[in-house]
Amino acid sequence: FAGLGDLTVSDYAGNFPISSIATGGVTDPKGRTMVYSATGLPAGELAIDASTGVISGTYDAGIPIEPFTVTVTARATGSAKSVSKTFVLSIRNDG
Repeated sequence: FAGLGDLTVSDYAGNFPISSIATGGVTDPKGRTMVYSATGLPAGELAIDASTGVISGTYDAGIPIEPFTVTVTARATGSAKSVSKTFVLSIRNDG
């Protein structure tokens, strides 16, 4: 998660796709597959792919635009240990 920091996405035309926010890149020294999860994403709008850590979806401009505090967690399959990173996702309406 070293390169993951606060970010702002701009909305120019109402509803807009967030094609990908790459959060992955965590590796396990034993080579096990990583599983990603996220909390704090706009409900029903954005989701994280559990196998890649990519956040994507379409944000509805009718929902109040506000910053979201998002926590992404990566855990190696079969391990109880995990690593997490929290960042602020801001969505702006520039339209």
